[in-house]
Amino acid sequence: MSKALQTQVGGMHYKQMPTQPWEIIASHNLDFWEGNVLKYVLRYRTKNGVEDLKKARHYLDYLIERESSMYTIKRVKGKVPVSLQGTFMSYNEARSALRKWFKAKFPDNYKSQHPTMLDIQALGGFYLAR
Repeated sequence: MSKALQTQVGGMHYKQMPTQPWEIIASHNLDFWEGNVLKYVLRYRTKNGVEDLKKARHYLDYLIERESSMYTIKRVKGKVPVSLQGTFMSYNEARSALRKWFKAKFPDNYKSQHPTMLDIQALGGFYLAR
């Protein structure tokens, strides 16, 4: 077990869990908002009760809005490759298309199976727009 997993700053609510939220977040490659939903739901009984459930709902509401929006991929410089043109139904569909493009275009920079959107956007010069 890593030293960071053995240490908790500010309470014992995570150390009491059989698996800490950040281990699940990392193993499932959850983003910031998805990870916070999980974190607050897992800890509400041992930390802040209903307040944590409201925090989880707040992040979940954002995820629902994000996934319900239409996104397009835009390129800062140059043209967007034909394979990426168009509007996607959700943030995750757009993200998946960008990852696939990124892996083909920059195989040496493809650090893991799931690069972050910041990695893709920085190297590819893309951003997602609603």
